[in-house]
Amino acid sequence: MTRTPQDAPVAEALASSLALAADDPFKADQLHTIFGKFCHDFRNLLNSLRMSLYLARRATGPDREAAWLDLEPRYSIVERFIDRFHLICRPMNLSFVKLPLDVLFDDRKTAWSQLLLSRGRNLILVAPSGLTVGDFDPMRLGSGFDDLVAWRAVAGGPQTDLRVRWSTDARSFRVDWDEPPCSKPLGLDDPSRENPPPIPLEADLLAALTLPLLTKIMSSHGGSLQTGGPDGDRWRLNLRWPLDARHTLREATPCSAPASSQ
Repeated sequence: MTRTPQDAPVAEALASSLALAADDPFKADQLHTIFGKFCHDFRNLLNSLRMSLYLARRATGPDREAAWLDLEPRYSIVERFIDRFHLICRPMNLSFVKLPLDVLFDDRKTAWSQLLLSRGRNLILVAPSGLTVGDFDPMRLGSGFDDLVAWRAVAGGPQTDLRVRWSTDARSFRVDWDEPPCSKPLGLDDPSRENPPPIPLEADLLAALTLPLLTKIMSSHGGSLQTGGPDGDRWRLNLRWPLDARHTLREATPCSAPASSQ
């Protein structure tokens, strides 16, 4: 997939607009009214297309199979885009558990470290001295963090690490991400310096939808997402949500008929 420098502002503009909608239930509901049926119908078409690609590959000889195999990751990107966009628009149902947040990071640190190391960077986990126990949806939050790390592995500076720190105060979880200078700079003979890995096909997808979807996840947890900070141009991301999220949301939501989840 060929991309030009002009594509980055487009992805950033889309991300900014979608993040504003994801953080506002009224705007998100408007998006869902406009695009909900479209996303549902388009997803059905994609399912038919996947089957067609499979049957076409099966009917093709070995000499033509490579061409069909090349289409599969491109199809998957379209599928992932529509699924994530639909998640941003529609009401998000969460399955809260009360667990230490450390469990989520421990479960993913190996995969995240390998992804960053493939691009010559390091993952730095700064755990609190005690356990950080509270309410969160591990599937939604973990998926949002997976996309975040994948995005920053591509978008972050080549001479920076990716650092995440988490803690709690009396009422809230706090998760802070930033990109300090590399703790172990690349050596001159490091293969990733001379042969940097190619930019993955899904880079534009990650750039456009990662922060809007994470904003939606935070909003659904009764929390907030903020970018930027006091360190000039260095990328930063700060997340907050209440420790008793399920009770906080229940008290804040009036009784009403359930919303459509099409």
